[in-house]
Amino acid sequence: MKVYIEDQGDRSVGIQPVQITVEFPEGFVQDREQMRIDLREFGETQLDAHHVSVWYDDECFDCGQTLDPETKKCVNYRCISNMPDEE
Repeated sequence: MKVYIEDQGDRSVGIQPVQITVEFPEGFVQDREQMRIDLREFGETQLDAHHVSVWYDDECFDCGQTLDPETKKCVNYRCISNMPDEE
Protein backbone atom coordinates (compact mmCIF):
# COMPACT_ATOMS: atom_id res chain seq x y z
CA MET A 1 0.00 0.00 0.00
CA LYS A 2 1.35 3.38 -0.97
CA VAL A 3 0.73 6.51 1.08
CA TYR A 4 1.39 9.97 -0.30
CA ILE A 5 2.38 12.90 1.90
CA GLU A 6 2.26 16.26 0.20
CA ASP A 7 2.86 19.87 1.14
CA GLN A 8 1.70 22.43 -1.38
CA GLY A 9 4.41 24.91 -0.38
CA ASP A 10 4.17 28.62 -1.05
CA ARG A 11 5.86 29.58 -4.30
CA SER A 12 5.28 33.30 -3.62
CA VAL A 13 7.98 33.15 -0.96
CA GLY A 14 10.14 30.49 -2.63
CA ILE A 15 8.89 27.38 -0.81
CA GLN A 16 8.55 24.59 -3.35
CA PRO A 17 5.87 21.90 -3.02
CA VAL A 18 7.04 18.51 -1.77
CA GLN A 19 5.58 15.06 -2.23
CA ILE A 20 6.81 11.94 -0.44
CA THR A 21 5.66 8.41 -1.24
CA VAL A 22 5.89 5.76 1.46
CA GLU A 23 5.12 2.12 0.73
CA PHE A 24 3.91 -0.18 3.49
CA PRO A 25 3.44 -3.96 3.26
CA GLU A 26 -0.16 -5.09 2.82
CA GLY A 27 -1.90 -5.31 6.19
CA PHE A 28 0.64 -3.04 7.92
CA VAL A 29 -1.77 -0.15 8.32
CA GLN A 30 -4.46 -1.22 10.77
CA ASP A 31 -6.09 2.16 11.43
CA ARG A 32 -5.96 4.33 8.30
CA GLU A 33 -7.27 7.47 9.98
CA GLN A 34 -4.76 7.27 12.84
CA MET A 35 -1.96 6.67 10.33
CA ARG A 36 -3.16 9.70 8.38
CA ILE A 37 -3.07 11.83 11.56
CA ASP A 38 0.40 10.55 12.46
CA LEU A 39 1.80 11.17 8.96
CA ARG A 40 0.27 14.65 8.82
CA GLU A 41 1.89 15.44 12.17
CA PHE A 42 5.19 14.06 10.86
CA GLY A 43 4.97 16.37 7.86
CA GLU A 44 4.20 19.39 10.00
CA THR A 45 6.90 18.78 12.62
CA GLN A 46 9.73 17.04 10.79
CA LEU A 47 9.35 18.58 7.34
CA ASP A 48 8.25 22.01 8.60
CA ALA A 49 5.30 21.82 6.21
CA HIS A 50 2.14 23.84 6.78
CA HIS A 51 -0.46 22.49 4.34
CA VAL A 52 0.04 18.74 4.60
CA SER A 53 -2.21 16.32 2.74
CA VAL A 54 -2.08 12.56 3.21
CA TRP A 55 -3.88 10.06 1.00
CA TYR A 56 -3.65 6.38 0.11
CA ASP A 57 -3.18 4.90 -3.35
CA ASP A 58 -6.70 3.47 -3.31
CA GLU A 59 -8.32 6.84 -2.53
CA CYS A 60 -9.29 9.67 -4.83
CA PHE A 61 -6.92 12.61 -4.45
CA ASP A 62 -9.71 15.12 -5.03
CA CYS A 63 -12.44 13.88 -2.67
CA GLY A 64 -10.99 11.04 -0.56
CA GLN A 65 -13.49 8.39 -1.66
CA THR A 66 -12.25 4.87 -2.32
CA LEU A 67 -11.42 4.19 -5.96
CA ASP A 68 -13.18 1.46 -7.90
CA PRO A 69 -10.72 -1.47 -7.74
CA GLU A 70 -11.24 -2.42 -11.39
CA THR A 71 -11.28 0.96 -13.12
CA LYS A 72 -9.20 2.90 -10.56
CA LYS A 73 -11.71 5.75 -10.96
CA CYS A 74 -13.49 7.63 -8.20
CA VAL A 75 -16.83 6.13 -7.16
CA ASN A 76 -18.20 9.59 -6.29
CA TYR A 77 -20.03 10.72 -9.42
CA ARG A 78 -19.97 14.34 -8.17
CA CYS A 79 -16.18 14.37 -7.76
CA ILE A 80 -14.25 16.84 -9.87
CA SER A 81 -12.05 14.00 -11.12
CA ASN A 82 -15.16 12.57 -12.88
CA MET A 83 -16.02 15.82 -14.65
CA PRO A 84 -15.48 15.88 -18.43
CA ASP A 85 -12.33 17.61 -19.62
CA GLU A 86 -12.85 21.16 -20.81
CA GLU A 87 -11.55 21.98 -24.23
